Amino acid sequence: MVSVLPAPGSEPTYTVDWTSRFVHVWAEVFAPWRAQAKRILEIGAFEGRTTRWLLEALPLATVTTVDTFEGGDDQQALDLTGLRERFKHNVSPYADRVTMLIGRSDDVLPQLLAKHQRFDFIYVDGSHRSSDVIFDAVCAFRLLPIGGVICFDDYDWTHDGYQYQDRPKYAVDAFVSMYAHQVTVCRQPDIQCWVERVA
Repeated sequence: MVSVLPAPGSEPTYTVDWTSRFVHVWAEVFAPWRAQAKRILEIGAFEGRTTRWLLEALPLATVTTVDTFEGGDDQQALDLTGLRERFKHNVSPYADRVTMLIGRSDDVLPQLLAKHQRFDFIYVDGSHRSSDVIFDAVCAFRLLPIGGVICFDDYDWTHDGYQYQDRPKYAVDAFVSMYAHQVTVCRQPDIQCWVERVA
């Protein structure tokens, strides 16, 4: 972890940890970006644990987050009370580098496209339903310059009540197949699938 001192009294407050399992991969991938002013889009931010990791690891980067802060249908058993405020608190030492866009990705991403926004890295971790993931994937591709990278979280994720075709893997595989001439899969561990735009 990069040594960055947070502001006094701004220690983060988390109730879940879905980040630690992959930070060893992220540290390796993002090491060359540390001294670069990269633009990052995070679809699904929850409490901001990953957001904060990115802000600390990449001190020149900016992060735009898209989230309803109401939790997904697979998160309703969690305590979502004050989720938006918890996110804001957790990223508060770096607030000048964070843009919060509150809403569903199917509403927000077309607005970013209309504004001709571009992001060097896009983390897709919002809704886990394949119909939503494929929408996020196509929009993310259009927001990405050549050489940019998309990381799909929970690639092999399963959940009771979700049929196979409802899961992220189904959508990610379909996206990679459809864009095979323009993307390459650069990493595909069990948890996440990384795709680089090459054309």
